[in-house]
Amino acid sequence: MNRAKIWLTASVATAAILSCSALAQETTTYSYDGLGRLQGSAIAGGTNNGRKTGTCFDAAGNRTRYDVATSAPAVCPTPTPTPTSSP
Repeated sequence: MNRAKIWLTASVATAAILSCSALAQETTTYSYDGLGRLQGSAIAGGTNNGRKTGTCFDAAGNRTRYDVATSAPAVCPTPTPTPTSSP
């Protein structure tokens, strides 16, 4: 009976180590714009392999869109400042 418990405990510990090592093979690459804002990321390996993100900003620097995709996210439109009327 004791041998069965030891073997079962060792098997569970081995399975936990193997599953953690599979997750450790994931690599995330980040890209930033000139102001240091996150523009996108790409994940290689692991359970999220191929996932890509993209962030778009307007002319004032506000986030307008955040995309998550398995291929390249849609291209962000070029922000154009809106003219303001003079008083």
